[in-house]
Amino acid sequence: MAAENVRERKQKRRYTFIVVPDAKSQETRTISASLLALIATILAVLIVIVASILAIIIYTPVGIHLPISNPELTRQYGRQLSSIQTQLRGLMEEVSTLREYNVKLRKAMGEDIAGNDTLRGAGSMDSALALPPMSDEASGPDENDVQVSSLHQREESGASSMPDGAVAAQHDVLKQFPLTMPASGFISGVFQPDRSHYGIDVAGKQGSPVVSGADGTVVFAGWTPDDGFTMMIAHENGFMTVYKHAASLLKSTGESVHRGEMIALLGNTGRTSSGPHLHFEVWKDGIAEDPNNYLLSNP
Repeated sequence: MAAENVRERKQKRRYTFIVVPDAKSQETRTISASLLALIATILAVLIVIVASILAIIIYTPVGIHLPISNPELTRQYGRQLSSIQTQLRGLMEEVSTLREYNVKLRKAMGEDIAGNDTLRGAGSMDSALALPPMSDEASGPDENDVQVSSLHQREESGASSMPDGAVAAQHDVLKQFPLTMPASGFISGVFQPDRSHYGIDVAGKQGSPVVSGADGTVVFAGWTPDDGFTMMIAHENGFMTVYKHAASLLKSTGESVHRGEMIALLGNTGRTSSGPHLHFEVWKDGIAEDPNNYLLSNP
């Protein structure tokens, strides 16, 4: 009987908490719980507190100020640092590319850029500013034969009446920068700088190919309200060619192009265009030149 009484007292052992409110109008409350329930509640509260503290240390900047070693925190900030470094590297490459295009365009427009120009980078940047060399097909020994043959054809069709000095000068100009005819068609507009017409117009079929006149690097490819889809290509020795009113552009800024490579489709875009044609310009050191002086053949 004594053992049964002890067991019964243990089973009935409970703890009662009395909650006395400040206001007299409210009733006093009592909360009764067994020992097991009380222990379970205390453990649950401790687990929640510990989990909250760990979460604050790991996922908030508070962990930085705590003198403890946290591998998870180290890995997290390592990943963030790696991501920032990757973004920074990409931005530096974009800035470097924009600097190269800027210097090439300024050179093509005739600006005398000093070696310590602020837009230039150091070291490898100087070598990166060099335009791509002429391809073997364009600079091989057969090129001179093509130039001389083309010049003779012009002389036979009427250019032979020019003075010997003028013919020699034209031959020298042609040797400086021989250009492939950029489109098929007929000349519908001539070079008239006094009327702000700084190139020639080649009327042709809508959507027919437009090719690069020589090896170079695209420094602009995009839309302009007056000239429609326009492309500017920088070449060696301060030359630049411009192609306007295209139906669409096949090359993007920064791409290298080769002589005779298709770069656009002939079109009729822009406010100043009155029909399908290519407006083609040649610039030397920022001065517009007559493209006919450099073309190997006329359409």
